[in-house]
Amino acid sequence: MRTLHHGLVALALATAACSTPQAPRDPISGNDPKPQQAVNDPSPQPATHLPGSSSVQKPINDPQPQTSSFNDPTPQKPFNDPSVQKPLFPSNDDKNVAPNAAAKSVKLNDGQILAVASVANSGEVEMAELARKNASHADVKQFAAMMMTHHRDAMSKGRTVQDKAKVQIEENDVSTTIKNENQQAMSTLRSQSGQEFDRMYINSQVKMHKDVLDTIDTKLMPNASSADVKTHLTEMRKNVASHLAKAEGIQKKLDPTMAAGHQTDKKDDAKAKADVKKAADGEKKTQPKTPDTSRSNTDKANPDAK
Repeated sequence: MRTLHHGLVALALATAACSTPQAPRDPISGNDPKPQQAVNDPSPQPATHLPGSSSVQKPINDPQPQTSSFNDPTPQKPFNDPSVQKPLFPSNDDKNVAPNAAAKSVKLNDGQILAVASVANSGEVEMAELARKNASHADVKQFAAMMMTHHRDAMSKGRTVQDKAKVQIEENDVSTTIKNENQQAMSTLRSQSGQEFDRMYINSQVKMHKDVLDTIDTKLMPNASSADVKTHLTEMRKNVASHLAKAEGIQKKLDPTMAAGHQTDKKDDAKAKADVKKAADGEKKTQPKTPDTSRSNTDKANPDAK
């Protein structure tokens, strides 16, 4: 009986314990009776530190706008910029540029002028030596022999003028250009022979002598300061003009088509000069006559005095 009584008492106590409400328990620690914070809590969360970082990280929902590190604060130039761009490569087709503008702007001293003359003479001698070996036409051979004699003599006189004027030879853009043109002509002529060599040599001589005459007139003579240098250029120009006339005579035999083209150029130049002179004369005729103020007031008052 006593045992049965004790069993009933234990059953009653167990039933009472089961009916008592239990506080919520933390699923992780199992012993935290505090209620859990809702996930959508509107209160701001404190800033946290990332492991290994000393800087404070901003919360994800920070209302402050972020600044991009890729934005350049300097203003960019628009693509359709209306300003005129300078061409990368200069063009020779500009109609607004005067043909002799570059020539007039060239400034050379006496040493540079003698350098140009020396390069022109030495180039002629070198081509003449090649022509005496490779030419087949008798007139071409004779012309080449004359070129060797005259231009060697001009080179010798140039050295005398240099010593007398006490100047030093100075390479410049003009002398370099002539030297390059001579080398190109020599390279072309070396690959030719027979009649084709004769034709190409004479054609090159006509062109080169014209270029030398233009260089003397527009770049050398206007800049020469020494009287000896001017005298040397005057004599050199006379010889170059004589050589050009003889080369054009041979050209008519070997290459009539090319010679006819040169004659057309001469006619056009002569016509252009005539047109300019005619226009100038016309302007003089159309100008109003100025009244004669040489007579004194007495003469005007007494027109019958004379």
